[in-house]
Amino acid sequence: MPDSCAMEPTTQAQQPPPMWRESVFFVLRTLAALVFIFWLLTLTPTQTDPAISIPLILLGLGIAGYGFVLRMQLKRVHRAKMPGLIATESLIVSAALFIAIFSSVYVIVNGDAPGSFSEPLDHFSAAYFTLTVLATVGFGDITPVSDTARFLVMVQMALGLGFLAVIIKVFTSAAQRARRIREQQTESVKQE
Repeated sequence: MPDSCAMEPTTQAQQPPPMWRESVFFVLRTLAALVFIFWLLTLTPTQTDPAISIPLILLGLGIAGYGFVLRMQLKRVHRAKMPGLIATESLIVSAALFIAIFSSVYVIVNGDAPGSFSEPLDHFSAAYFTLTVLATVGFGDITPVSDTARFLVMVQMALGLGFLAVIIKVFTSAAQRARRIREQQTESVKQE
Protein backbone atom coordinates (compact mmCIF):
# COMPACT_ATOMS: atom_id res chain seq x y z
CA MET A 1 0.00 0.00 0.00
CA PRO A 2 1.40 3.40 -0.97
CA ASP A 3 2.43 5.85 1.71
CA SER A 4 -0.50 8.15 2.53
CA CYS A 5 1.81 11.17 2.68
CA ALA A 6 2.87 10.61 -0.91
CA MET A 7 -0.72 10.79 -2.10
CA GLU A 8 -1.59 14.03 -0.28
CA PRO A 9 -1.99 17.10 -2.45
CA THR A 10 0.71 19.74 -2.40
CA THR A 11 0.42 21.90 0.70
CA GLN A 12 0.37 25.69 0.72
CA ALA A 13 3.87 25.78 2.25
CA GLN A 14 5.35 23.95 -0.75
CA GLN A 15 3.94 26.33 -3.33
CA PRO A 16 5.87 29.45 -4.32
CA PRO A 17 4.81 32.66 -2.60
CA PRO A 18 2.11 34.64 -4.36
CA MET A 19 3.18 37.38 -6.77
CA TRP A 20 1.71 40.14 -4.59
CA ARG A 21 3.82 39.09 -1.60
CA GLU A 22 7.02 39.18 -3.68
CA SER A 23 5.97 42.57 -5.09
CA VAL A 24 5.45 43.99 -1.60
CA PHE A 25 8.86 42.69 -0.48
CA PHE A 26 10.38 44.16 -3.65
CA VAL A 27 8.98 47.61 -2.85
CA LEU A 28 10.00 47.42 0.83
CA ARG A 29 13.54 46.18 0.09
CA THR A 30 14.03 48.80 -2.60
CA LEU A 31 12.77 51.64 -0.38
CA ALA A 32 14.91 50.44 2.53
CA ALA A 33 17.99 50.30 0.28
CA LEU A 34 17.31 53.79 -1.10
CA VAL A 35 16.80 55.27 2.36
CA PHE A 36 19.99 53.59 3.60
CA ILE A 37 22.08 54.73 0.60
CA PHE A 38 20.92 58.33 0.83
CA TRP A 39 21.29 58.32 4.62
CA LEU A 40 24.91 57.28 4.08
CA LEU A 41 25.25 60.19 1.66
CA THR A 42 24.24 62.63 4.41
CA LEU A 43 27.17 61.36 6.48
CA THR A 44 29.63 62.66 3.88
CA PRO A 45 31.68 65.41 5.53
CA THR A 46 31.34 68.85 3.98
CA GLN A 47 34.80 69.93 5.22
CA THR A 48 37.95 67.82 4.93
CA ASP A 49 41.67 68.47 4.92
CA PRO A 50 42.43 69.92 1.48
CA ALA A 51 45.92 68.39 1.53
CA ILE A 52 44.39 64.92 1.32
CA SER A 53 42.94 63.61 -1.93
CA ILE A 54 39.72 62.51 -0.25
CA PRO A 55 37.52 62.89 -3.35
CA LEU A 56 39.72 60.62 -5.46
CA ILE A 57 40.10 58.08 -2.65
CA LEU A 58 36.34 58.12 -2.05
CA LEU A 59 35.71 57.74 -5.77
CA GLY A 60 38.07 54.74 -5.96
CA LEU A 61 36.53 53.09 -2.91
CA GLY A 62 33.06 53.87 -4.20
CA ILE A 63 33.75 52.27 -7.56
CA ALA A 64 35.23 49.18 -5.87
CA GLY A 65 32.22 48.96 -3.52
CA TYR A 66 29.92 49.49 -6.46
CA GLY A 67 31.50 46.55 -8.30
CA PHE A 68 31.10 44.37 -5.21
CA VAL A 69 27.41 45.28 -4.85
CA LEU A 70 26.79 44.63 -8.55
CA ARG A 71 28.32 41.19 -8.27
CA MET A 72 26.15 40.36 -5.23
CA GLN A 73 23.05 41.63 -7.05
CA LEU A 74 23.80 39.49 -10.11
CA LYS A 75 24.06 36.41 -7.89
CA ARG A 76 20.68 37.31 -6.37
CA VAL A 77 19.14 37.58 -9.84
CA HIS A 78 20.48 34.15 -10.85
CA ARG A 79 19.09 32.50 -7.68
CA ALA A 80 15.77 34.33 -7.64
CA LYS A 81 12.42 32.66 -8.20
CA MET A 82 11.32 35.89 -9.88
CA PRO A 83 14.49 37.11 -11.62
CA GLY A 84 12.81 40.01 -13.44
CA LEU A 85 11.67 41.54 -10.17
CA ILE A 86 15.08 41.14 -8.52
CA ALA A 87 16.81 42.53 -11.64
CA THR A 88 14.59 45.62 -11.48
CA GLU A 89 15.37 46.06 -7.79
CA SER A 90 19.08 45.65 -8.55
CA LEU A 91 18.96 48.29 -11.28
CA ILE A 92 17.26 50.80 -8.97
CA VAL A 93 19.71 50.15 -6.14
CA SER A 94 22.67 50.29 -8.53
CA ALA A 95 21.53 53.64 -9.91
CA ALA A 96 21.02 55.04 -6.41
CA LEU A 97 24.46 53.85 -5.35
CA PHE A 98 26.03 55.40 -8.46
CA ILE A 99 24.33 58.73 -7.70
CA ALA A 100 25.32 58.60 -4.02
CA ILE A 101 28.99 57.90 -4.81
CA PHE A 102 29.34 60.89 -7.11
CA SER A 103 27.20 63.10 -4.88
CA SER A 104 29.59 62.37 -1.99
CA VAL A 105 32.57 63.24 -4.13
CA TYR A 106 30.97 66.54 -5.21
CA VAL A 107 30.08 67.48 -1.62
CA ILE A 108 33.68 66.90 -0.56
CA VAL A 109 35.13 68.81 -3.54
CA ASN A 110 32.78 71.71 -2.81
CA GLY A 111 33.81 71.68 0.86
CA ASP A 112 37.54 71.48 0.10
CA ALA A 113 37.51 74.14 -2.59
CA PRO A 114 34.50 76.44 -2.35
CA GLY A 115 33.69 77.84 -5.75
CA SER A 116 34.35 74.55 -7.54
CA PHE A 117 30.73 74.67 -8.69
CA SER A 118 28.64 77.61 -9.82
CA GLU A 119 26.76 77.46 -6.51
CA PRO A 120 27.54 75.86 -3.14
CA LEU A 121 26.51 72.22 -2.92
CA ASP A 122 24.89 70.49 0.02
CA HIS A 123 24.02 66.79 0.02
CA PHE A 124 20.67 67.29 -1.71
CA SER A 125 21.91 69.67 -4.41
CA ALA A 126 24.88 67.36 -5.07
CA ALA A 127 22.47 64.44 -5.60
CA TYR A 128 20.34 66.65 -7.85
CA PHE A 129 23.40 67.69 -9.88
CA THR A 130 24.61 64.07 -10.15
CA LEU A 131 21.22 62.93 -11.42
CA THR A 132 21.00 65.71 -14.03
CA VAL A 133 24.45 64.74 -15.31
CA LEU A 134 23.55 61.02 -15.34
CA ALA A 135 20.28 61.72 -17.14
CA THR A 136 22.21 63.90 -19.61
CA VAL A 137 19.74 66.71 -18.97
CA GLY A 138 22.25 69.25 -17.65
CA PHE A 139 19.90 72.12 -16.85
CA GLY A 140 22.87 74.44 -16.37
CA ASP A 141 21.76 75.75 -12.98
CA ILE A 142 24.75 74.01 -11.34
CA THR A 143 27.96 73.71 -13.34
CA PRO A 144 31.51 72.63 -12.51
CA VAL A 145 33.84 75.63 -12.46
CA SER A 146 37.21 74.31 -11.24
CA ASP A 147 39.35 71.88 -13.22
CA THR A 148 39.03 69.27 -10.45
CA ALA A 149 35.23 69.50 -10.51
CA ARG A 150 35.18 69.35 -14.31
CA PHE A 151 37.46 66.30 -14.31
CA LEU A 152 35.24 64.47 -11.82
CA VAL A 153 32.12 65.36 -13.82
CA MET A 154 33.82 64.02 -16.96
CA VAL A 155 34.57 60.77 -15.10
CA GLN A 156 30.92 60.57 -14.04
CA MET A 157 29.73 61.20 -17.61
CA ALA A 158 32.01 58.46 -18.99
CA LEU A 159 31.00 55.97 -16.29
CA GLY A 160 27.36 57.04 -16.65
CA LEU A 161 27.40 56.10 -20.32
CA GLY A 162 28.72 52.70 -19.31
CA PHE A 163 26.14 52.43 -16.57
CA LEU A 164 23.28 53.14 -18.91
CA ALA A 165 24.55 50.91 -21.70
CA VAL A 166 26.11 48.00 -19.86
CA ILE A 167 24.44 47.63 -16.45
CA ILE A 168 20.93 47.57 -17.84
CA LYS A 169 21.98 44.92 -20.38
CA VAL A 170 23.78 42.87 -17.72
CA PHE A 171 20.78 42.70 -15.37
CA THR A 172 18.31 42.12 -18.20
CA SER A 173 20.42 39.26 -19.57
CA ALA A 174 20.87 37.78 -16.10
CA ALA A 175 17.12 37.81 -15.51
CA GLN A 176 16.42 36.22 -18.89
CA ARG A 177 19.07 33.55 -18.34
CA ALA A 178 17.73 32.76 -14.85
CA ARG A 179 14.19 32.57 -16.22
CA ARG A 180 15.30 30.12 -18.95
CA ILE A 181 17.08 27.95 -16.39
CA ARG A 182 13.96 27.88 -14.20
CA GLU A 183 11.81 26.91 -17.19
CA GLN A 184 14.23 24.12 -18.16
CA GLN A 185 14.23 22.81 -14.58
CA THR A 186 10.44 22.85 -14.51
CA GLU A 187 10.28 20.97 -17.83
CA SER A 188 12.76 18.33 -16.67
CA VAL A 189 10.78 17.78 -13.45
CA LYS A 190 7.56 17.39 -15.47
CA GLN A 191 9.21 14.83 -17.78
CA GLU A 192 10.35 12.66 -14.87
